[in-house]
Amino acid sequence: MSASTATNISIIESGVLTSLPGLIGIAFAGKLTPVSLTIQKSLVTADANVAAAITRLQATADALETGSPLIVGSVLAFHQIATVLGLALPSEDAVFAGVKAAAHDVLESLVAH
Repeated sequence: MSASTATNISIIESGVLTSLPGLIGIAFAGKLTPVSLTIQKSLVTADANVAAAITRLQATADALETGSPLIVGSVLAFHQIATVLGLALPSEDAVFAGVKAAAHDVLESLVAH
């Protein structure tokens, strides 16, 4: 293959490769939007379901704590030991809020892309 033929092939390849995304976009125009909307709706629903499940988990944990003196005593003892050791523990509400926020952020990042 001569040098000019190789150059011509290289120019053609680079032209095809640079226009490929545009050609794919034209070929699939309007076909991916319904799929994208369905995925976004599914992720929003998943976010709501995760938040509801965490709220139910929190309610269950609260009910378990109030119904069991052993658990209340254990949690209190753990907090006292952690304080003596100089550890700062977040409140239960802060932990559940953090879990909800983390789940929301993960799902939101999937919707944004």
